[in-house]
Amino acid sequence: MIPARVAVDKQLILKAVSGDPRAMAQYYKRKDRFIVEYVNQQLENLRVIVEGEERLRQFPEDVTDEFKRALSLLKQTIDRHYYPL
Repeated sequence: MIPARVAVDKQLILKAVSGDPRAMAQYYKRKDRFIVEYVNQQLENLRVIVEGEERLRQFPEDVTDEFKRALSLLKQTIDRHYYPL
């Protein structure tokens, strides 16, 4: 069993690869939307990281170890190898 979204994506890709112009258009439309959502999420994470780092610099004595761990985990979610074409 797979999620419905995955099944729909597979069928869309199969139709697009077979030459269906509507499927191709729909595929690129979905791809573009997901790229924008992904980039926006990455930018939001970067914004939170920058704010957290600034808080660490300004008030190092007031920042808890839990905050530092959360910031470290958030840094790990940043995709350092993603370059949209």
